[in-house]
Amino acid sequence: MKTETMLILKAGYYIDEISAKLRKLVGEEAVIKFYENNLYFSAKGLPLRIDSEKSSPLAKVAWNIISRGEPTRASIDLTDGFLKSICRITMQELPGKLTQS
Repeated sequence: MKTETMLILKAGYYIDEISAKLRKLVGEEAVIKFYENNLYFSAKGLPLRIDSEKSSPLAKVAWNIISRGEPTRASIDLTDGFLKSICRITMQELPGKLTQS
């Protein structure tokens, strides 16, 4: 019986403005510790490496993000979607919201 390999990976995104505010509120060390402890996830069915000759550009970017193991700056589209769906604000409103107490 063939068993499926389970990979433990580490990846995540950060939003510059929110990350900067968190650093001011809780300190650099707490933010670093948060990223070190909370970016792990497991995945089944992924290869141990990808064939860069045969893989799509999107697959290459995704593999790069999850194989590096470090948080990555969120794209403008990802940031905008996060802010709208989770925070219920737009990117234009973000600076004002972050300066409020």
